[in-house]
Amino acid sequence: MLIVLVDDSACFLHWNEDGLPALQKNKPAEIPVDEQIPIEERVIEEQKIDAGSEKNLQIPIEEVIVEQKSNEESENCLQVEKPSESSEETLKTLFVDCREEPSEYEEDVFYTVKSGESSETSGPSESLHADDVFYTVKSGESSETSGPSEYLHADDDKESSKSVTAENAEYCPEQKAQPPVPDYLAGMTVVNEDPSNNYYDWKKIGAGGFGSVYKVWMQNSQIPVALKIAEIKKRDAVKIRELQEVNILKKLSGHKNIVTHFSSMIYVTPERSQLWFTMEYCMGGSLKQLIDRAIDKSLPEKSIQYISREVLEGLNYMHENCIVHRDVKSVNITINHRGTVKIIDFGSAVQLKRPDGDITGACGTPCWMAPEVVACRLNQRGTYNFKCDIWSFGITVIEMAEGRPPYCKKPRIKVMSRIYKRKPPRLKYKKYWSEDFKDFLGQCLVKSPERRPTAKQLLDHPSMKEQPHAECVGAFLREYATVVG
Repeated sequence: MLIVLVDDSACFLHWNEDGLPALQKNKPAEIPVDEQIPIEERVIEEQKIDAGSEKNLQIPIEEVIVEQKSNEESENCLQVEKPSESSEETLKTLFVDCREEPSEYEEDVFYTVKSGESSETSGPSESLHADDVFYTVKSGESSETSGPSEYLHADDDKESSKSVTAENAEYCPEQKAQPPVPDYLAGMTVVNEDPSNNYYDWKKIGAGGFGSVYKVWMQNSQIPVALKIAEIKKRDAVKIRELQEVNILKKLSGHKNIVTHFSSMIYVTPERSQLWFTMEYCMGGSLKQLIDRAIDKSLPEKSIQYISREVLEGLNYMHENCIVHRDVKSVNITINHRGTVKIIDFGSAVQLKRPDGDITGACGTPCWMAPEVVACRLNQRGTYNFKCDIWSFGITVIEMAEGRPPYCKKPRIKVMSRIYKRKPPRLKYKKYWSEDFKDFLGQCLVKSPERRPTAKQLLDHPSMKEQPHAECVGAFLREYATVVG
């Protein structure tokens, strides 16, 4: 039962038979004078009790005070009405917003981390500002969407929302930055992960200004390959020597006397760019190694004839495709496991637009340079064509016969001076060689490029056509490659 005091009158609140509250007025009960408590003190005491829930709330004496006491619950409910204040003013006094004032020029932004995507939309201006940010981490993905008006602020201590916790992620997940692919690498296969994991059993077989060459085994492969790694330094695709080599090798790789190209890629890191390309591994080694193993470092004439014919067939195929090697020598001629002669190293090669096109700029190894190429060092306006490879091939023939090229012990400047000024070199011991062979060599070393024959014309020379011991030489080279490899 509740007792309500209204203006010194006592009203008893009880429940009738139907279970509904009913108010009954009776004459106020007489309370002893010594037990009566003034109304002012009673209101003050009740205000102190309710101060923990609603602070600084002043209740006029004229207001109706309802006190409800229960044996099971100890809660105080106080209903207040202030006719002098509006409802909005009352809310302002009861709730204080501790957040910073939103800017008029900033949009409300919601963030939701999901699916690796992001979108940005503006939310309701009444409830959100740009400092309200929501993060939800799921599957390492991100997106930005606008949320409802009920939101979390940075100062709110509510853990019910899908916010980032220490269990899922302390920060938003970050993807590994990938270096941008330069424009000059367009059209090439570009990788950002180290490709060395695709190969094993590395063995270095060559190095130089062009890069390094390794004998490696590919994963799930039963034959070794030659892997060439070269640093890419320039930023112009037209002038990058390494990229030109790959493109030329791809074009020529179908011929039996040119090394076969397998694959190529660009390994790009923030610090550098490297060209990695694999090609056929010639287990017989280079022609230079074969010469060094020969008696007196001199190959028999029938072996020179066989190797020369194989090289000329490769050069003829190159020249028909308007490609000039510009560095023909014994080091760049190899023998594979079948005894087939292969031309390698197209790092100095150049692609012409037409068969009679001219080339500017000297390139090659001094002892094997043609006179017209040496002239380009003296005269910047000098030009030459694909016949420079025929001269270099003639010097290689002398190298097979005598073990070394002419002027090899002279300084670089003197070598080029003698090539340009002196007569073409000849064999030292002429009596050991046939007339056809000496004539063949003389045709290769004609000083004037206009009178110098082409590779196709040299293939018709009697020394190249008449080779009765070709099968024996081929079998010897196969056996030699097997033993060396």
